[in-house]
Amino acid sequence: QYADSDGDGYGDYPHGQDGDKFPSDPTQWADSDWDGYGDNQDPGATDSDACPSQGGDSTEDRLGCQDTDGEGWSDPGNGEDAHPSGNADAFPNEVTQWRDTDGDGYGDNATGTEADDCPGTSGASDQNGTFGCPDSDADGWADTDDAFADEATQHADSDGDGFGDNAAGVNGDDCPAAGGNSSVDRQGCID
Repeated sequence: QYADSDGDGYGDYPHGQDGDKFPSDPTQWADSDWDGYGDNQDPGATDSDACPSQGGDSTEDRLGCQDTDGEGWSDPGNGEDAHPSGNADAFPNEVTQWRDTDGDGYGDNATGTEADDCPGTSGASDQNGTFGCPDSDADGWADTDDAFADEATQHADSDGDGFGDNAAGVNGDDCPAAGGNSSVDRQGCID
């Protein structure tokens, strides 16, 4: 090696003895995993590789770590947990989601797949296009969309008479299209 343009002690020819993989950057010279991010972790070093022994192209939370879905957020591992306990991708196989603030399994990106409609409140709703909101009776319907939030066998009351549309459920309406208060031989019919 006869030239060292950046003066870091490593020659400009990257394949020679003590070759510099970054000949114009005095803060980096080695790239063990060949992903374009330098191995030097010292404070002030340019683009330090957070995963120097594993090639990767993450750029959002850490540089140079594996990013399976290719949206820029690193996969969990190599010392980093998935969001919300860490900063790594909470959905490493889903390109449209990466954060999950409330940890309920639905992503924070409102334009992504199965976006969390209640990103600040954990929930398990998955019906009616409402994902990740509180569902007190665990029937899949968000409490805000569920006419019977505490009764898992019912969620709708089309005629508003207090009897559920599911005739086979608890307090099922025998006349779901016509409001009524009958309760002896039939429930929810005109009396």
